[in-house]
Amino acid sequence: MDARFDNTFGKRLKLLRMDKGLTQDELAQKMREDHGVAVGQNYISEMERFNKIPSGGIVAAMAKALGTTTDYLLMVSNAPTPPAHQEASYA
Repeated sequence: MDARFDNTFGKRLKLLRMDKGLTQDELAQKMREDHGVAVGQNYISEMERFNKIPSGGIVAAMAKALGTTTDYLLMVSNAPTPPAHQEASYA
């Protein structure tokens, strides 16, 4: 991931999605099917352009779908890879 462009939630989201080889629609589908969070491709596009601010539940599902942490997406941490010993615990 290119650290020069990861200074906003939207940019981090887009870079992680692209690193995983997912389209916006594929990410939306993965979030629906794997994590029960219904968002559409347009909503993901709006988040990547920082026109929409997601709820905590959406951020959690997105982090899980992308194999990262909410802290990374929300710019609390600069480590995109979650620690191996942590388990996600959201409904």
